Formats: sequence, C-alpha cells, structure tokens
Amino acid sequence: MSGQPTLLFFMGKGGVGKSTLSALTALYLSRREETLLLSLDPAHNLSDLFETDLGDRPKSLGKRLQAAEIDVDRWNRRYLKEAESRFKKAYAYLTSFNLDKHFAVIRHAPGVMPHALTQALVHHVNTTTARWIVVDTPPTALTLSLLGLPELSLLWLRQLRALRASIVEKHQLIHTLRLGNRTFERDRVMDNINRQYDYWHGLQQRYRDTALSRLFVIENEATLSQKENQRIIQQLKALHLPEPKICLNKTDSTNPKGFPRALPLTGKAALRTYMEKYEERFRGLIADQSSS
Repeated sequence: MSGQPTLLFFMGKGGVGKSTLSALTALYLSRREETLLLSLDPAHNLSDLFETDLGDRPKSLGKRLQAAEIDVDRWNRRYLKEAESRFKKAYAYLTSFNLDKHFAVIRHAPGVMPHALTQALVHHVNTTTARWIVVDTPPTALTLSLLGLPELSLLWLRQLRALRASIVEKHQLIHTLRLGNRTFERDRVMDNINRQYDYWHGLQQRYRDTALSRLFVIENEATLSQKENQRIIQQLKALHLPEPKICLNKTDSTNPKGFPRALPLTGKAALRTYMEKYEERFRGLIADQSSS
C-alpha cells in the first residue's frame, strides 16, 4: 500500500461549505507534501474559490498544490464508449439484432455517472504523484452511489461468476488452447468477470482502509445539515465503510472547535490567511482517524 495517495472525501448537505473546507485542507496539506485538490461535483466551485480557471487536467496553484475539476460529460462519454466497445466485442455474434439500437438505452441507465466518476477518480489515483488527494464530492446521493459502487458491483459479479460456472459445466463452453505440448482451458467470459471482480474488490478495500481513504462529513449548526449527516453516517455504516469525522463549519467565532464563518473567502491569498489563522484546527482535522 506504500506510495499510494490517501483520499480525503468531504461530504455533506449542499451549502455547508464542502468546497471551501476541502480547498482550505488542501492548502494546509500542501505546506509539507504534494497535494491534489479534485472536484467531482458537476457544479464546480473550486475555480471561483481560487479565482482561476480549472479543468480536467491538474493545474498548479503553487508549490506542492494542484487542482482539477472533473469534466463530467467527458468522463461519461469515455465510460460509455469503452462500455459499448466491450459490449459489442462480447456479443459480436448478435450483430443481426442491431446492437447500436439496444446500446442507446444503456446511455440513459441511472448508474452511468457513478461509474464515470469512479473511472475519473481511479485515473487520478493512478497518475498523480501527490501524497494526498482531497476530494470535493458531488451531492450526497451521487457520492453515496460512488462509494457504494464497489459493494454493489461485487454483489452482481459473485452471482455472475456462479451463473457462468453453472453454464460452463452444463454446456462445456471452455475454449481449449494448445501451446506446444501443453494444453490450457480458458473461459474468456469468466476471465472478464474475474478481472472486473479484482478491480472492484481492490477499490472496495481502498475505501475501507483508513490509511488510503478518509471520510469527512461537514455540517453547520442548522438542524437540516445535521439530519442529513445522520443519514449519511448510517448509509456509510451499511456499506461497511469507516466512520467519518464530523466537521463543524461556519460556526460563531467564539466556538473553539469548529471552523468560523468568514465572508468573503475567495482568492488564494484570503484562503491561505484563513488556513494559517486556524492551522491547529486543520492539524486536528487531519489527525489519523484510527487514533480519534
């Protein structure tokens, strides 16, 4: 696991300050280690916060800090294109049934965006040299779908593996390969299922390992944000994910534990000034959850 970046997911009800607190945390971490601030929210706010144009590729915001805003449409198209290619390859023998017509329906499937965002996230995990990836998450329902996707995918893949094994046993669909004097039996469909299983299992383990992924829920003193966070915590528990840290934001300046409201808070200089003023609170926020 060494050498892999640690993901910090900032979640919570819209308006609680996820983008601002994730940006401030990234600034704090970048003082000592390489940090990538990544927005998965289709309604991006990071460009406004830093007063600079951000895109799909990480952009330097200073020493040891980069930021990017995922192009959701681009990753949706990429995911669909790759899925369509795999679909047509697997079912090439059904070309007479007009696969393009059937695939058009898949484009509108409700799970497309969580898959596309997962693909984007994994891409950055695999290509960054950063020690930390601070994730400004999309709305709660989409974030929970993203975090729950490994478990849901593994549930399906276990059933598909059992079904495929039954089909192979009944119909003897194993392809026999001969290499020299050696004979290998291979089921390409099962190979693909196993590859998918390994991918999702690895991602599930990453999300459950607090050395590689940490979860934070941001709330205000308003009752609505607290109620939503209770539901978030319940659903994370149902997914067997680590208990998140609760971060109280936009508090009264006299509150010694939360992050006080500060308006306006845009531009790198203003963000850095705020972060330095409350440096001790950011240090406590990032403290290893296993010890809290």
